[in-house]
Amino acid sequence: MHVVSVWEPNPAVSVAPREWVLLTSGEVTDRAGLRRVSEWYGRRWVVEDYHKGLKTCVEDRAPATGGAPGDRALERGRSGPVEPAPVSLGSARERPAHEVVPGRWVEVLSTWRYTAPRRVPKRSCMH
Repeated sequence: MHVVSVWEPNPAVSVAPREWVLLTSGEVTDRAGLRRVSEWYGRRWVVEDYHKGLKTCVEDRAPATGGAPGDRALERGRSGPVEPAPVSLGSARERPAHEVVPGRWVEVLSTWRYTAPRRVPKRSCMH
């Protein structure tokens, strides 16, 4: 598990700079790794839109197919560019974190949540 801080290097004067703290299982040991992780995050919106469209399609078709909505999601996901993980977020909220995500994630996120300062200090840009 790696933690990457990404921020706008030159924000507009009248706007507060945006900053993100990203957690990744991808290896980050150099500038190329940092760039790769930040580019993955930039593509996140495309993946989220894909899943939103998939979910909408599944919900629209569920009554006609006779199967559970999740069955259609998995069927469609196998033929698409991204295979969605069969996780129900509704039930995940009521289960212990270690049953839903790897134990290392729980350890890192718990440490960060309870001990990290509210803002990550500014660092020099790696460009």
